[in-house]
Amino acid sequence: MSIAYRNALAGDSAGTSSLTQTVTLPTGWAGGDFCLIGAEQGDVTTPTFTTPSGWTLLDDGENSAAYSYCFYYRVLQAGDSNPTLTSSVSAPWDWNSIGVYSTVGGTLSLDAHATLATTTSLGNTITPNAATASQAGDASLIMLSGRAGSTAVDITSYTNSPPTGWTNGSSDVYQQNTSTTTQRMTASMYQLGLSAGTVTPGSDSFTTSASQTFRFAAEHVLVLETVGTLVPPLISQYSGFF
Repeated sequence: MSIAYRNALAGDSAGTSSLTQTVTLPTGWAGGDFCLIGAEQGDVTTPTFTTPSGWTLLDDGENSAAYSYCFYYRVLQAGDSNPTLTSSVSAPWDWNSIGVYSTVGGTLSLDAHATLATTTSLGNTITPNAATASQAGDASLIMLSGRAGSTAVDITSYTNSPPTGWTNGSSDVYQQNTSTTTQRMTASMYQLGLSAGTVTPGSDSFTTSASQTFRFAAEHVLVLETVGTLVPPLISQYSGFF
């Protein structure tokens, strides 16, 4: 059994407010891939998010009236198109997608879903919650979103430092608008070939070119691979007569 990293993408609405946001699936995706997507809207109070057709909701909600978030997953099927997220409130969006696949044609599914981790106080770190792998070989996917606590400075560069053992997938920072530069960010990361049992990520940290602190929400899921067993052909009890 072997789960491999497919790809990840992140983007934003460039400060344009909208009720909807299309999320681009990971480059090179194929039917059977397991895909996690997430998005946030800035300065949105208690929106209602509509789950895209065929996707499953993991979590949605509001973080300290600073921003709202939604996370979904799907085992992709041939012919799928980029999903469109829908909110009851028009606001700018920031989004992320990350996918993994089976190198041996196995079937991927959700194994475990950790309780969503959130920080309601400003800082530059968040520790995703633990989840339990039912068997060896799982993949861990982590996705986080956040909002900066200041509108005073621009961020021209940034670095996401994932927990030890995890690798960055994709990340994005955008300015909500040009007159008040409220910064939003999203990031995804992964770890492959896990052992069975509790998977406990360490801290994820986020640094920027200008001094900023953030509020965060972090989703953590484990992906399971199931591989069919080859059954040897039956030998007829009459084979000696042929």
